[in-house]
Parts: sequence; C-alpha cells; structure tokens
Amino acid sequence: MRIATSGHLESRISTAVRIEVSDARGERLPEGRDTGSVEDGGRGLLLVDALATEWGTAPRPGAPGKTVWAVVPAAPVRG
Repeated sequence: MRIATSGHLESRISTAVRIEVSDARGERLPEGRDTGSVEDGGRGLLLVDALATEWGTAPRPGAPGKTVWAVVPAAPVRG
C-alpha cells in the first residue's frame, strides 16, 4: 500500500464521503489494469471502482497535474 505523505483533509457531515488525491503528473491518467495474483500493486483503481458510486479525474487549476476523486457512501454511525 502506498500512502501520501502530505495533503489536505476536509470533512463535512453528509451521506457520502468525497476523497481527492492530487499529484503533479498530469500526463498520466489512472487506468485499470489486469494484475496477476502475485503482483504487489495495481489494485487501487479496482477497489475505487468497486466501492465508489462515482469517480473521475480533473485538472488542477493553476497548478500542474491532476486530482483523482471518488465519492463513497458514508456508513451510518451506530451508537
């Protein structure tokens, strides 16, 4: 698993959670790929596609690169 070392986290109460990850490499858009069972990586987009109700990419205004975003339903809090 690769984890970003810096970023911005914003939270709002809603029925869904929007997750955004940005990087400076705009020339390479995410695409699904067929990974073998012994591969260490390459399954992130498969998980996003399975869990998210929608996802996509957008250019970063005023900065190089792109933002990949996904909307995932929020689970109800049980008390």
